[in-house]
Amino acid sequence: MELQHLKTLLAVAEAGSLTRAAETLYVTQPAVSAQIKALEVELGVQLFRRTARGMELTHAGDEILAVAHGVIDRAEAVTRTAERLRGDVEGTLRLGTIDCGYPIKLARMIGMISVRHPELEVNVVTSTSGEHRRSVLDQEIDAAIVEGWFEDDRLESFRVGTSRLGVIGPAAWKDELAGESWSDLAARPWVFQSNSCSYCVLMERISEEQQLRFTPQIRAEACGTIKDLVAEGLALSISDLDDAAPQVEAGKLCIWPDFTFDMPVRLIMLRQRADEPMLRGLADVARQVHDPGIRRKAKTSDWAETVDL
Repeated sequence: MELQHLKTLLAVAEAGSLTRAAETLYVTQPAVSAQIKALEVELGVQLFRRTARGMELTHAGDEILAVAHGVIDRAEAVTRTAERLRGDVEGTLRLGTIDCGYPIKLARMIGMISVRHPELEVNVVTSTSGEHRRSVLDQEIDAAIVEGWFEDDRLESFRVGTSRLGVIGPAAWKDELAGESWSDLAARPWVFQSNSCSYCVLMERISEEQQLRFTPQIRAEACGTIKDLVAEGLALSISDLDDAAPQVEAGKLCIWPDFTFDMPVRLIMLRQRADEPMLRGLADVARQVHDPGIRRKAKTSDWAETVDL
């Protein structure tokens, strides 16, 4: 039995079709069919049955597939261990990043890792912190820079910085906002990113603490777009205060004075993969180019240090 036969079994089971499995494996359909047949002969059981919907696993095939998953995983672990021992760093690094006010030194990171490991290709994906967390766990990406707290034993993470957040509003609302409470702010329009954004999760926690409801009337993905919408007098929002400072100084935005919040910025990856040369190299570079600095004091709530964002 060859490892490739088990990988072919997995491909056909996932695709439900010999043709689609062949496309995934970059081989011909007859080659896939021959490998499945050879595996069935060697094992002495039927693995698939043909139906109108395509190739379906038999009961025996289902049980053998479960074992095959483990064999393939262990084989890949052997390969990763050998790579680690050799110190090889090649292939493709799928790195997630976020659109936030904190100065993520992404270009410098990629530049350094490219010089150190010229055989490594880097693909950068931009999304929200929550979406990146899911993608790392599902191994759709290898690592990500995110904001928030991630209490998950499956993840390895370390802080690369801190975003100092606050509530921003149109400059024209400055005097009104100075005397308002959370209850007053809840009655105003808000602009948020998607629900998987760490800022939205923060607002949900504030809602629970204050027993209020903050309803977004506008959704926008880019932080710059959100600040522009606020500056136009359309809504309030949460923003990195350092990032908002130029527009505050220009008289376009104001900051509600009664709240600031320290949001950690982290690099996360699967704990079981953290010792792979590619990810270890990424972590080393991220540590070098980012300086978390001294944590700034903030008027945070009691749950600020433990909330899982």
